[in-house]
Amino acid sequence: MNYQIDILINIKKAPNINIIKNNILNIANKFNCYNYYEDIEIKGKYRKIIKNDLIISLFFETNNIINFIHSIKNIKNIRIITIISNDKIILPKFISYHKKKKLTVLEKNILKII
Repeated sequence: MNYQIDILINIKKAPNINIIKNNILNIANKFNCYNYYEDIEIKGKYRKIIKNDLIISLFFETNNIINFIHSIKNIKNIRIITIISNDKIILPKFISYHKKKKLTVLEKNILKII
C-alpha cells in the first residue's frame, strides 16, 4: 500500500525555505520516498498577500511512512496537511467516528503519532 503525505511550509514565517525544503527531501530520500512534487499557493486581496505557502507532496511505501513522520516532527515552520492512502484520507484529525473504525492498524498508528 502506498501513501502520500502533503507538507505545508508557510513562506512568510519560515526564515529560509530552501534549507527546510532540502531538509525534508533529504529525510524523505533516506526513507525511500519514490516520488515528490511541490506547489506554491498564493492568495491575496487588494495588493496584500494573505496566504503564501509551499506544499510538498511525498510518496512512500507502507513500512517507511511512520519513520518519516517521526523524523520530520521536530522541524519548525512545517505542518502535515494530509496523509492519503489509496484514495482514502487519513488526516485531518477530524475524521468521523465511523470512518475511524474502517482504518487499518498502521493508519491508526499514524494518527496516534500526529
